[in-house]
Amino acid sequence: MGLNTGYLKAARTEEGNEQYTPFYAVDPITKYIPKTKKIWCPFDCEWSAYFQTFKRGGWQVERSSIDDGQDFFTYQPEDFDVIVSNPPYTQKDRVIERLYELEKPFAVLLPLNSLQGVGRYRYFKNGIQILTFDKRIGFHNAESMEEYKKGSSFATAYFCRDILPRDLILEELRDAFPHKVILEIDPPEDGISRRRLGFYQRYGFVPNPQFDYIHPPYTDEGEPFPLLLMTHGDLLDEETYRSFVDFHHRHVVAR
Repeated sequence: MGLNTGYLKAARTEEGNEQYTPFYAVDPITKYIPKTKKIWCPFDCEWSAYFQTFKRGGWQVERSSIDDGQDFFTYQPEDFDVIVSNPPYTQKDRVIERLYELEKPFAVLLPLNSLQGVGRYRYFKNGIQILTFDKRIGFHNAESMEEYKKGSSFATAYFCRDILPRDLILEELRDAFPHKVILEIDPPEDGISRRRLGFYQRYGFVPNPQFDYIHPPYTDEGEPFPLLLMTHGDLLDEETYRSFVDFHHRHVVAR
């Protein structure tokens, strides 16, 4: 059983609904990002598919989000090598301009027709790499976080700079089987941690206090500490919990 999917705030449809990227649409770009590179995901909450994929895959990854007061157009981490994310499509011109200003390798998921445009031509004429697929990605929306819609109304591709081995790559897009979103948060013991719990509950996550989850220390000198696990929609079952703990301890925080 799959352990973890997340969803990334991406486009807004004409109706204003936010769209979210499924895990299977993140997987194709990962093979082109060396694990020696530190990744910045600038449009991502804790539960986003990008952040969770890279974190659990063993990359160094930092995320930021406008929801946390970190605006991509004014904020950047002190240290990062590569930008990977799915920006809001209504802001794609500003996003592209900012990406080139930062002068870092990037891979961002955008509508394929973003290739056109006088303003974008100023940047793309110096070179742009495209990773596209044999079919359209099915996105999620806020009303359907556990399922994605088959076939979007628009084609998308990864627009890249200094990422791919050649300028155009076409890959088969394989739908992943359903996964379970698993978050770790501090136990709700003070005002800040209770507000954080409430934030995730508003997005459909539920706490799993039935498991006394202990996070291993990050350093040899550190101490283990308790965390609360949250899942989207349904509670964790025992089998998934055990698989999560085993995977997390062996691959994510192993030293």
